[in-house]
Amino acid sequence: MKKLTLICWIFLFALNLSAQPQKSNRRSHSLGDVSISASPNVLFGSADKTIIAGGLKIKMFVGERFSFDSDLVLGSEYAHFGPGILGLPLWCIGISSGFNFNSENSLGSVLFMGAIMLLSAEHFAYHIPIENNIDISPYLSLLRFKQISGLQDSKYPDGINSSVYGAIGLEMNKYFNHFVLSPYIDYDFSYSGQGHGPNIGLNLGYYIKSKK
Repeated sequence: MKKLTLICWIFLFALNLSAQPQKSNRRSHSLGDVSISASPNVLFGSADKTIIAGGLKIKMFVGERFSFDSDLVLGSEYAHFGPGILGLPLWCIGISSGFNFNSENSLGSVLFMGAIMLLSAEHFAYHIPIENNIDISPYLSLLRFKQISGLQDSKYPDGINSSVYGAIGLEMNKYFNHFVLSPYIDYDFSYSGQGHGPNIGLNLGYYIKSKK
């Protein structure tokens, strides 16, 4: 009951902020738009205990509705991340420097950027506008690396469980000019069938429009 109450309070807080009157029009996304967010996170499905953690999330739009996302979450004896946490910044640098897939770029550069795009695409979201400056974004992460330490379990004699996970979730994004507030809830699942469960968090980020 306490977990459900906490989830409700987070979403009610975000909805209350979204109800404040705004003068700007509906947010329009485009290729190269980026947001960088920090968050508190509550993780319910790891090691049969509730974990409080902090996170960093990067989101890069590849169109009006689609974005590639990645996050890094660290807590006491806990960590998870996706490969896009390294790939997305490199891709952003490539876009801002005018990189494109044409004959002027070397084969090595094209293959390198192609690999970055492929790794970044493992976590993608679809953004659905619901009113001015608010959208909801269901998302899917296919490759989340997670490590939990300090375990007292015969299955993990060294006290560490390192696994590969996926996750499915829903995020609400409320934009305030260059700032964005994004409560989320997701459910991660281990490909080995162990340690799955729900997570919630509240991202507060800065939104950067592409110069193109």
